Amino acid sequence: PYSPTRSFTQENERTSVQLVQAELDRVNSDIVLNWELIDALGWQMPANTWSYNDLTPIQVIQAIAQGAGGFVNSHPATKQLLVLPEYPDAPWDWASATIAKTIPKTLIKNQNLRWTEKPLYNGVYVSGENTGVTAFVKRTGTAGDFQAPMFVNPMISATSAARSKGKAILSAGGKQAQVGIELPMEPTLGLLTPGMLIEVTNGGYGVEAAWRGLVRSTAISAAWGNGLTVNQSIDLERHYGGL
Repeated sequence: PYSPTRSFTQENERTSVQLVQAELDRVNSDIVLNWELIDALGWQMPANTWSYNDLTPIQVIQAIAQGAGGFVNSHPATKQLLVLPEYPDAPWDWASATIAKTIPKTLIKNQNLRWTEKPLYNGVYVSGENTGVTAFVKRTGTAGDFQAPMFVNPMISATSAARSKGKAILSAGGKQAQVGIELPMEPTLGLLTPGMLIEVTNGGYGVEAAWRGLVRSTAISAAWGNGLTVNQSIDLERHYGGL
């Protein structure tokens, strides 16, 4: 965030990944780009797709990722910048999706819920600005008749970007909660990072059904008592019914 700002107009055709790499290169960064949004090249951006004024490299990279349904994070241990999809799988597909980790309920030290409910849209129009496409993205098996407000952004310059952003918009709706969970830093569990799909089980105690949630944030804390105790607190996005 302390890098120099600049203004820029994209005069030649590029991929989103090329534009992000150019932002890292202009500050002579040794950070490695780990791009996992849409595919290895991202999406095509024709000449004059976008321009910006007085932004730092990280602000530019965030704008590119967020415009196509992604987010930016840093690797916890190595010099990597991660560009990840906001929803690797839509919530209605979580039951059959591959999970990253399983948490037995017996391991949870504290848990809290923050309820929220958003419109459960099943369709949305997304469109580019100077160039690009206009696309109608809908949930498969629906008429797409309950539509979210139209989304317009320079990054919608290819159908793959339109689909990715539309999926993120539709995935964000419905009855849901942010579930805060505090866990010990178990070697067998490892660090839980944003973007992971997690399953919480009853751990062999009781009959409560397992449920799944998407990690949205992670915090680490340490305290010294009779020894060093390290905990991790995560926020999970959990969806309920209507999917």
